[in-house]
Amino acid sequence: MGDLLRQGLSNRNGLVRKGAAFLLRVPRWWAQQQARPEDFTARPPVLVNSFPKAGTHLLMQLVEGLPWRENFGSFLGSMISSFQFRERSHKNVLAFIGGIVPGEVVRGHLYFDEEHAAKLSEKRVVHFFIYRDPRDIVVSEAHYLREMNRWHRLAPYFRKLDSIEDAILLSINGLEPPVAGIDYPNVAARFARYDGWLLRDDCMSLRFEDLRSEKQASIIQ
Repeated sequence: MGDLLRQGLSNRNGLVRKGAAFLLRVPRWWAQQQARPEDFTARPPVLVNSFPKAGTHLLMQLVEGLPWRENFGSFLGSMISSFQFRERSHKNVLAFIGGIVPGEVVRGHLYFDEEHAAKLSEKRVVHFFIYRDPRDIVVSEAHYLREMNRWHRLAPYFRKLDSIEDAILLSINGLEPPVAGIDYPNVAARFARYDGWLLRDDCMSLRFEDLRSEKQASIIQ
């Protein structure tokens, strides 16, 4: 059953993915009850962090191939959900990190914050941050929000546009003028919330383009 649920985490259907993650909360809760401090040293958790549309799924595929890893479908986003699209509280982020279990692989879009970084270090989390050429990000995001995720709070703004070119411009410029209750500035301002991870020695930063090129073999080794 566990293997089937983990396969569901990669399903194209969003409802299947969310359902699998919901059911995997039970074995995750049990793993939390069994966790000992020394287990975090023997099997450190892994956070696969990224700017949205920067290659999260690619890096997850690589990390899940590591031995003694468990994917419970946990997602640590600075935004609560794509549907609500509001920022998670600082206290909630720290509580989430505190609940990570040994050997767990967590996917995330986590903004940089010194306290968040300190908590990840305290839990001995191995932290990968993947980033990508912003030009490719805005194209990918425009297609995603205009054509794929109709439940995202930003989708109505993208879907009403006449062309994909207009959608790409919206991804670049953000909502102008700003819309009350929706935090979506230009792409440079959005990325600035993550760029602190690039400067930390305890976070391994990877370029999406390197993982997709002839350099891939040497990086993985």
